[in-house]
Amino acid sequence: MHFLAPEMTGVSVPHISPSQIASFPICLPSRKIQDEIVTYLARAITEFESLILTATNAITLLKERRAALISAAVTGKIDVRAQSKALAA
Repeated sequence: MHFLAPEMTGVSVPHISPSQIASFPICLPSRKIQDEIVTYLARAITEFESLILTATNAITLLKERRAALISAAVTGKIDVRAQSKALAA
């Protein structure tokens, strides 16, 4: 913000005109480096999307298993009392 202070106009609310913005110097990496950045980000995004899909599938499976376990415990198909005693000991 301090870099822009000399360019700002206005009394109570600072303003910058489009022509002032257009005149600001902007440092850009070379085209080669820009392409390398794009390639790196594309790979990273693909990896993140894969990880998100894996985590989402795991969450779905765990929810299904949790529901099945609760159902089995409630209907008496498994005896959770024995496990509770073993864990308490």
